[in-house]
Formats: sequence, structure tokens, C-alpha cells
Amino acid sequence: MVRTAARRPLVVGLALAGLYLVAAVATMALSDRPFRPLFDGLAPPQPYRWVNPPAEVARDNEAPKGAGTTFALGPEGSPFVNVTPDDGQLILLLEEKAVAPRPPDTEVGVTATPLDVLTLGPLPEGMTQQSNAYQVVVAYAPSAQPVSDFELDTSSVSLVAAGPSDVLLFSPDGQAWDRRDTSPLGAVHGLETKFAGPGYYVVTSLDDGGGGGATSPAVVGLVLVVPPLLVGGLVLRNRRAKAAAEAAAAAAKRRAQQRRGGQKSKRRRR
Repeated sequence: MVRTAARRPLVVGLALAGLYLVAAVATMALSDRPFRPLFDGLAPPQPYRWVNPPAEVARDNEAPKGAGTTFALGPEGSPFVNVTPDDGQLILLLEEKAVAPRPPDTEVGVTATPLDVLTLGPLPEGMTQQSNAYQVVVAYAPSAQPVSDFELDTSSVSLVAAGPSDVLLFSPDGQAWDRRDTSPLGAVHGLETKFAGPGYYVVTSLDDGGGGGATSPAVVGLVLVVPPLLVGGLVLRNRRAKAAAEAAAAAAKRRAQQRRGGQKSKRRRR
């Protein structure tokens, strides 16, 4: 009995781990993107700031922030640069040497400006915007010549979104959009991609709900139904094992009492 009680914390821990595992497996099976299912944090996210807000949030909407910086060019190129507005809705990270030196220019300026995506070229069919469009401009100084040659592999752009995030689009001219390979931001709606260069970035959702940004009814059903069944099975098995152990102990006790009774009877006959 002491051994059984000592194992209860382990059983509970395994059951909780099973809950998360079932949710994760179900999510990955029904989604085209890996992400931490259902656990988007305990605190509600900050309201998204729109350039052109939907009618339902227009009253409380706050204008989004842009960001910009100027940095010196060294003999081997640019230093590490982080361009993030105060509201955190975009994060642009340019790694060391992302921009090559270009004498006689000595500096590079980077700006990220939120825009209404409706002022740009139409989004691909079947997609709905879930973020502002952000225009990223990178130019040498003092010549103001746009930077066109980047080391892109290690630099990245992340966009927070207002809702389910399935696709991050990029356009060098704001007219024709290309779909980017992405990874989720994790605790908030939004996506991350490798920096594609100066141009326009926007996050969208798929109208058919085919992406992984939202939790599907099937996933919710599996998470709500399957884990309780697993836990119920563990509890039932533990109860049965406990009952069997108690019955075995009672039977052993009866047999011991019977043996003692038989020994007393033999002594009396003698």
C-alpha cells in the first residue's frame, strides 16, 4: 500500500504529459504547420494596432508605430541591427555583414513603415489580411542609393498579426505578392520569415481555414475528449489494481488466521 501511494505522483505526472502529447500529436496531424497547440499563454495579447482598422475595433484602435535607424558601415559591412517599433508588431533583424560596404558611403539607413494593405496590389485570391503591410526601406548614406545586395540567409522579419496567421507575403514593389516559407511566433499570432530584402510584408489567413493559425474543431474535440478518456482509464486501472491488492491481502490474512486456528486445534487435541 505504501508503494502504491508513492507511485501516485508519477502516475499523475505521466497523465499530464499524456494530455499535452495527445494535443500536440492531434494538432500536427491536422495542421500544416508545427506549433504549440492551444497554449497561447495565460495573458490576453495586446490589441492589434491597425492603419485602417476594421469597423468593430475602430473606436479603440491606436495608430501603429514605425521604426528606423541609421548605422555606420565598417570595412567588412554592417553590424548587427535590430529594427523594432515600440508596439513590437514588426521585428527586423539584420545580422552582421548583411549589408556590404560601398565606398564612399559610410552609413546605411533602415526604416519600417506600417501601411494599409488596401493601398497596395490585391492579395492573392482566398487570402484575408491579418496585419498591416510593412514597407521596409534600406539605403546607403549619404548617396541615398537603395541597398540591393544583401546577405539574406541569417536575417529575418517577424510580423505580429491580429488573428490566425497562415501565410506571410512579400512584394518588392507592393503589387505582385510571393508566399514565403515561415515559422510561427509561438505565444502570439504572427509569422517569421527570412529577410527577402527591401519591399512590403504582410500576414494573411486562408479563407478556407487551411492553415495552422487557428485551432480546428477536430483538434478541440480530440483534446477535450481523448485526454479525459486516457486519464479515466488510468484511474480505473489504478482502482482495480488497488482493489485486487486489498482482496489479495484480505485473502492472505484469512489464510493466516485459518492456519493459526488449525494449529491451536491440534494442540488442544494433544
